[in-house]
Amino acid sequence: METIPTAYLLLDGGSQSTVEFMSGTKPIPMTRPDITLAHALAAEFMGMKYVYLEAGSGAKKSVSKEIIKQCAENLNIQIIVGGGIKTPEDAASKIEAGATIVVTGSIFESSKNKFHMKNFSDAIHRRWLAMNYKKEIQIQINQSSSIIADMVSSCEDSMNLAALMMIKTIQNEKKIMWCGN
Repeated sequence: METIPTAYLLLDGGSQSTVEFMSGTKPIPMTRPDITLAHALAAEFMGMKYVYLEAGSGAKKSVSKEIIKQCAENLNIQIIVGGGIKTPEDAASKIEAGATIVVTGSIFESSKNKFHMKNFSDAIHRRWLAMNYKKEIQIQINQSSSIIADMVSSCEDSMNLAALMMIKTIQNEKKIMWCGN
């Protein structure tokens, strides 16, 4: 089995976690995303492949979307988020913010709903699919804009006015053209 270098950053989830108690670690305040990002960047520079943003088991509050988003925008490594994730929608929002992996545990231990884990899984997968579908559409729109810009630059004088008018029509309708495919 391969060892995967992973940085573990403990954030203040609003209650003392087992990790905090056992290690004597002082968690990073949620109000200091700059400190979290600095530590996450240091982890990447040290060769870590993942960074785990952990609010602690049974945390009162989970890692904020803003912290996850800031890390996702500035890191080139995968982001794991855990602690205080209590609902399927909360888990899905972590994915939308930029998390690669969402870790849950306590919520399943205390739930009597036998479909709870499936609900979490479905919510995460729906959000992930929707995000990737939007990215694919945006790529196609960007590619069509580039092609249209090339066509516009090749239309020189009024002799190509009809072609230019056709291109402008395509430009105005490109969102409609790409949403169906």
